[in-house]
Amino acid sequence: MQNLDWVVPGIPDEMFERVEKIPMTKEEIRAITISKARLRSGWKVLDIGCGSGSITVEAARLVGDGGAR
Repeated sequence: MQNLDWVVPGIPDEMFERVEKIPMTKEEIRAITISKARLRSGWKVLDIGCGSGSITVEAARLVGDGGAR
């Protein structure tokens, strides 16, 4: 994935590097899910059953380096 200058939910689907057409949670659903979680910088996030990991990537960007990776 490219380096992004902004930190908000809703990374565009086309910015994710994908080797195959593996199903992925769509941008709109990721944005809503992450917004509803109300994550804060420094929090730790555990994503169980993360599938393709697209929501995990969004969560990691929001909690920053102080959170879990």
